[in-house]
Amino acid sequence: MVKAVKVIIISSIILLFSVIIYLKWISINIDQNSNYKIIVVLKSIKQDKSSIWVSIIDGLETAATDFNVKLEVMGPERDSDIFGQIDILESLTESNADAIIVAAADNKRVIPALSRLEEKHIPLIFIDSFSEEVLGQSRIGMDNYTAGFTAGMRAMEHIEKNSLVAILSFIQGSSTAIERENGILDAFGGDMNLIPTFYSGGTIEVSYNQTLKLLNRIPNLKGIITLDNTVTTGAAIALDEMGIGDKVKLIGFGNSLEILGYIQKGIILETIAQKPFNVGYLGVKTALEIIRKGKYSQFIDTGHIVINKSNMFTHENQKILFPVQSR
Repeated sequence: MVKAVKVIIISSIILLFSVIIYLKWISINIDQNSNYKIIVVLKSIKQDKSSIWVSIIDGLETAATDFNVKLEVMGPERDSDIFGQIDILESLTESNADAIIVAAADNKRVIPALSRLEEKHIPLIFIDSFSEEVLGQSRIGMDNYTAGFTAGMRAMEHIEKNSLVAILSFIQGSSTAIERENGILDAFGGDMNLIPTFYSGGTIEVSYNQTLKLLNRIPNLKGIITLDNTVTTGAAIALDEMGIGDKVKLIGFGNSLEILGYIQKGIILETIAQKPFNVGYLGVKTALEIIRKGKYSQFIDTGHIVINKSNMFTHENQKILFPVQSR
């Protein structure tokens, strides 16, 4: 009788452990194959082929394929349409998204809409551009202040102290623009005479026209620092057309084919390049880690590099400048 009871108890324990292991296996299997829905809200859905956002989107889509995620990309028509992005974010409060990835068009004005999403307990992951108030779980992108500081220090290598220098930015209120400019100003430490910052709205044409006017009005301008791909391209075109690339030193941000071409021509001395594919890929990967495990890093620095004529063709830099795209 005692032996029979022991056998029953042991059999029950084995059965219980088998059920637990089976349930865990089912849970893991379902989790790995669940088609999670992640919504991405960009500053704009219309991207120039030379934009870093082409690589960021490619990173997003590659990760979505690798991890079996349903990805939906949204955004207004133009980078400068901040209220268009806010309207999209407001509309997502009733969405069935498992997570939302955001590139904030403005670091302040998007906060109320993002706060309402956070109240719905929808995981928020920021890529590239962040909100002034710390919201969401994770921020992924280049450390823009440090990159700006690097740009400022590189400019100091090429431009004499107390020279007239202009900073050409893109979207006023973008956290990316603000942090980069702050880094430049701290690097200068008051050793340069700065002209008030210009804003192009994120278009090559406007930055081109702004640069032409600037060069015509201030003939003793010695340097220009441009804060994103579009502004750098527009300024380089203007300098090239006027034939004064050797007189006005241009330090930029971005790593498009156009920018690399102007580096070869000597119009752009140096550019600060980020790793956009990684930004997109890590955005999706981090979203999944939050959904599945609730684990995340508050900030993931994807890094930056200085590209110039002497190092642009190194093997390591070529991998960053020309990532293999999945499309």
